[in-house]
Amino acid sequence: MQRTQRRWPKSTEDKYAPLVTISTPEGKSDEYCKTVANQVNEAVLDTLDFPPDDRYQLVREFPSRDLELQERER
Repeated sequence: MQRTQRRWPKSTEDKYAPLVTISTPEGKSDEYCKTVANQVNEAVLDTLDFPPDDRYQLVREFPSRDLELQERER
């Protein structure tokens, strides 16, 4: 996949990728969480042009009682 051109100005403060928090409903598989994390990381790399090994993510699970989610028909 070809990376897009950097959209943000580079500065001396641009040393690290952002810390991204990914919140998922409790009970999602490890594979699901890893796939989401990989896709989010790809978006960060494409948008902000950080090196591929510059990855800072927190993946957190929340029980359903702690989430207010829109219900969708399947």
